[in-house]
Amino acid sequence: MARGSYTNVGRSLERVFALAASAGIEPTGAPFALYYDDPGKVATESLRLRACLPVAGALETKGELGYAVLESTTVAYAFVAGPYPEVPRAYPALFAYLARMDWAENGPIREIYLVNPGEVKDFSELVTEVQVPATAAR
Repeated sequence: MARGSYTNVGRSLERVFALAASAGIEPTGAPFALYYDDPGKVATESLRLRACLPVAGALETKGELGYAVLESTTVAYAFVAGPYPEVPRAYPALFAYLARMDWAENGPIREIYLVNPGEVKDFSELVTEVQVPATAAR
């Protein structure tokens, strides 16, 4: 689990990719990050995030790498095209949708980075899926 500004997710993902490669672990899909705190309510240095790679089944991990199963859940989601600094523009609409549905956030927010920035000519080609786990409000 990393702490600090969410804008450092790229460095966290690079680290996870390097650790996985050195352990001979191949990702089976797009990398993603889990965001545990609201940056509007939590000090930047205390924000928690986890950089993740999907894998094909349970793994024995050592050192800094860990393994966990991300539970299936209902999510509200949006796709955001463009540079990563544009991704937060999806959040107000997602939370407005949750409110209209009388749902509450239920778990860390997920950002799935569907297009590798190393494989595009321009960052406008990037696509991120934002998922907000949700449950019926009580």
